[in-house]
Amino acid sequence: MSSRALVALGALALAWRLTLAQLTPVPSEDGVNYLWMAEQFAAGEWRAPLGEVFPPLLSLLIAGPLWLAQSVQLEVSTFALAQVVLALCGAATVWPVAALCALWQQGDANRARRAALVGALFVALPALAARYCAEVYTEPLFGLCVAHAALALARGRAVAAGLACALAFWLRSEALLLPLAALACAPRRAWRTAAIAGGAVAALAAWRSAAGHGFALLPKLAFNWDKAAVGGDTLRALARGLTALPGAWLEAFLLPGLLALPMLWRHRERPAARALLLTLAGALVVVLGFAVRRRFLVAWWPLLAPFAVEALLALPARVRHAALVLSLGLGVAVGLRTTDASRLAERDVGRWLATQLRADEEFVTDLTRVRYFAGRRPLPPRHASADELTAACTDPRVRFLILGSNREHAATVRSRCPEFSLAELPAELPAACAGRGIAVLRR
Repeated sequence: MSSRALVALGALALAWRLTLAQLTPVPSEDGVNYLWMAEQFAAGEWRAPLGEVFPPLLSLLIAGPLWLAQSVQLEVSTFALAQVVLALCGAATVWPVAALCALWQQGDANRARRAALVGALFVALPALAARYCAEVYTEPLFGLCVAHAALALARGRAVAAGLACALAFWLRSEALLLPLAALACAPRRAWRTAAIAGGAVAALAAWRSAAGHGFALLPKLAFNWDKAAVGGDTLRALARGLTALPGAWLEAFLLPGLLALPMLWRHRERPAARALLLTLAGALVVVLGFAVRRRFLVAWWPLLAPFAVEALLALPARVRHAALVLSLGLGVAVGLRTTDASRLAERDVGRWLATQLRADEEFVTDLTRVRYFAGRRPLPPRHASADELTAACTDPRVRFLILGSNREHAATVRSRCPEFSLAELPAELPAACAGRGIAVLRR
């Protein structure tokens, strides 16, 4: 595949992601945590953001250009800046995935060129992987690191693979699956990969400890333990997860995910495929143990790409062309189903609250975007219970209570907090709040 074609597909990937960014009104719920962390880092505060359960690499990457813009007194939106950073990361993934798919063909030059082209197209115009750039998730940057790690392993470059896995761990803890799988498959070659990744684990734990948050190698594991399947009725939770897994797989990977399935089995004995297959198997176990979500699968898309490309190239020419067009068309169509514009109400309520609260006043909410846009630290990535919200409202400094009115606990919290009643809002907010299902109450 020529360098010109690769650049053109990278430009197409970037344009697609920036288009989705323009159509996305607000960041994801996790996204506001990353934005808040980036703003703290850019302001020179590193202790507080390291207290978040999320690893810091994405926020550090956003913080750099944010600090530069602020140093020259240029007003920029942290959200828009994060979207651009992630769009660039998503577009850059075209190259390692194309190279990995070409390398998969074991020296057949013509087939390698076709494989690189198809792999690059799959990466350029996906659905969810591109949307997650616009919504500010770690998956695009994680996918870039994983693609480079897989390519380095395929080329026998253990140190480069270890560095890519180390960066991936500073984004998502499950990045350790790849070096562990490589170590299991080829311990003599992959021990350096695993050692470098292990060093990244220790380095992050040491940095968090220096910030006063304790020396925890996997802090997110402890945070998520109460939500994991092993924490409750294990067999019932596992059955639910297994039932939900096929749908999540299809949503995450669409037609390429279906094409890849027979190839995953066919290449199970191939040495170059073993580490990738073992990593994917580990990822499925993690997903089943925590929560079956399409987003947790999308993160591993670069490892699936060679299998999907191999399956597509094995089809007859006419069927192959139709399947490629259908795959790309579905990716564009699903990608255009961006975040609901009604979520703008959370941003607007947050900004209004920022104008209402005095320095010594607080508010309680179960809507993390409201907190972020009100200039406060976002909530941890879990749903607060009715008891927790009610207890927080006993603080006399709390002046407002903002609830997602469609959530199960909303009626319970309101009944327990009779001192709060519906607040008078500016003319443009009541309709927006009703459309989004937000109750704004004042003490």
